[in-house]
Amino acid sequence: KNFFITLLTLTTAWLFSQLEMLAQAPTITAFSPASAVPGSVVTISGSGFSVNSGDNIVFFGETRATVVSSSVNSLTVNVPIGATFSPIMVINSSVGLAGYSRQNFLPIYSPPKTELTIGEFSPKINIP
Repeated sequence: KNFFITLLTLTTAWLFSQLEMLAQAPTITAFSPASAVPGSVVTISGSGFSVNSGDNIVFFGETRATVVSSSVNSLTVNVPIGATFSPIMVINSSVGLAGYSRQNFLPIYSPPKTELTIGEFSPKINIP
């Protein structure tokens, strides 16, 4: 009886290790265009993406982008407002793994902001 329990435990552990090896982290090989304004469409090429768009979480710096469509080798995303000059990160939540681009994405904010005005702030909120 103990032999079969040990055998079952070892077999289960081996199967899980094999499944973990099959999981592939997203790899970003390129993205185009390399620079764009928020709201623009960027195509990310690579591998290890989920075919289910909702499983792919994409960040431009610390700002999350909207995934428009996906395949195993390509993602189409909208540049988010708040994107920063930084690598693009893709998380494939179906396997719990992430990958980064080697190049930074350059967001274009035009015209450049040189000062803030009072109208750009939200109204005051009184917290009881």
